[in-house]
This record gives sequence, C-alpha cells and structure tokens, in this order.
Amino acid sequence: MVKNNKNNKNSKGSALVFAMILIANAIIIVSSMVFLIAIQAKSSGALYLTTVAFQQVDSGVEHVLKEINGKPFTTRINNLNLCTGNGGGYDINSSTGKCVINDPKINVYFLSSSQSVLKDSSTTIEDVGYLKIVGEAKLGSSKVSRSLRVSLYTTP
Repeated sequence: MVKNNKNNKNSKGSALVFAMILIANAIIIVSSMVFLIAIQAKSSGALYLTTVAFQQVDSGVEHVLKEINGKPFTTRINNLNLCTGNGGGYDINSSTGKCVINDPKINVYFLSSSQSVLKDSSTTIEDVGYLKIVGEAKLGSSKVSRSLRVSLYTTP
C-alpha cells in the first residue's frame, strides 16, 4: 500500500507540472497576440494618417492650380488669394517662403526651376517652376507628413 501511495503522489506532482507548463504556454500565446494586435493597430493608424495627409496634399495642389489658372504670367504670387497673412494673400517676404492654407491645413512652397524656394516679393507666376505642397495629419500623439512636388512646366 505504501507503493500505491507513492505512485499517487508522483502522478499528482506530474499533473501539477503539466498544468504549470500549459498555463505558461497560454500566457506566452496571449501576450504574443496582444503584442501583435498592438503593432497592427499602430500600423493601421499610420496607414490612415498617410492617406489623410496625401489627400490634403492633393487638395492643396488643386487649390493652388485653380487659383493660378487663367491669371496672366506676370501676376505676382503674393497677389494670389491663397494663403493666410496679408488678408489672404501670399506673404512672399517671409524668411521661409512658406504659404499656409488653412482648409485643408497645408504648407505651400513656390520653387524656381532650380528648385530653390522663391521668397522675393517681385516673384511672378512665370518665375515659378515647381510647387512643393506639404500636408500633415495628426491623430493623438501620432503625426504623418506627406509632400508632393508638382512641375508647372508644360510640354508640347
């Protein structure tokens, strides 16, 4: 009978070890799933913000091109009704040459054919070779920026 009792204790110990191994595996699997879900959620949020930022940039390009369309090439870009400052006109005298459009919130830069930012108040549409549009989307602490460079040159 002593032998039987010893086997019973060994089988109880084995069952306890087996249960602990199962619980440890379950904890590892659950924590891995939580980690993967967190990564997926962050990735999904970045993809959403990227899409929003790109849509803002595309909208900004259309907005600027619509404002330029039909204007004489001798029109000064600081006389265009585009950006905040100067009563809605573009403030070409700023040190950055940045034009901020509030709806949607984007930054516009007028670039020369050599792609340097135009900052001179006498700059005309004819002097502009490219537009650089930068859009930014935020969600909580996440922020994504996207930009486009658009040529204003036409090819025959």
